[in-house]
Amino acid sequence: MVYFQFQIERNANSISNLSALASLLSGSGFRRRQDRMASVVGSTTEKLSKLDINGESIFSVPNLRKNLSILSPDQIKLARMLVEAGQSHLFQSWAEPGVEDEEKRGFFEQVARLNASYPGGLTSYIKTARELLADSKAGKNPFDGFTPSVSEGISMFRKL
Repeated sequence: MVYFQFQIERNANSISNLSALASLLSGSGFRRRQDRMASVVGSTTEKLSKLDINGESIFSVPNLRKNLSILSPDQIKLARMLVEAGQSHLFQSWAEPGVEDEEKRGFFEQVARLNASYPGGLTSYIKTARELLADSKAGKNPFDGFTPSVSEGISMFRKL
């Protein structure tokens, strides 16, 4: 800032020098860096705004918020899904970043495998589990109306 001020004062009598300074300040290299920084800030802001979940954000889970920097974008998506599904308690006892980071990443590897292996993913699993627990609490029997029976089947053993 001082350098530019000095240049302006020194060259105040020369319009061409002022115009050269103005072009330097608005030059493509300077502007590209500004645009790049604005783009990074804009994309980061956009990513963070997408983390808002029903008025609750991933950032409202303190131990998860502290560890976001060690997670990949896919792991952050999984964290978002878990918080959205009401599973924020999974992060309550997480250590500070730099402590047990491999275990945290391992947790998300396991979550990713489980999410991929259940039809509809973990969100569907959690929803179904809640419905079954609510039915059980209400005394509903999912097998009401069914009669147990033993099929005759086919014997695979020779009679002696």
